Amino acid sequence: MKFKQLFLIFIALIISKFSFANDHADSAIVVVSFIVNKEGQKEKIKIHNVVCANCEDSFKEQIKEEALNVIKNSPDYLPQKKKKKYLQPVKFKIKK
Repeated sequence: MKFKQLFLIFIALIISKFSFANDHADSAIVVVSFIVNKEGQKEKIKIHNVVCANCEDSFKEQIKEEALNVIKNSPDYLPQKKKKKYLQPVKFKIKK
């Protein structure tokens, strides 16, 4: 199985355990930026952008925190020749 497939399975498992309380939105995307160092470890993880129509600020904060947790707890990347910056969208489908 390729790394990308494993990563998506990992994200699905993490997100499925998180419950949201929002009456206005049905989906959201949080784009997280990070750098993968030569050893394959993630560093400088931060929120790049949040797309969530009709979301309240408190709800946006919840999904930002969860997206950061997903990336922080995801498996390391393969070792690389040099540092590389990534933008990883974390998609949330919100069940009402």
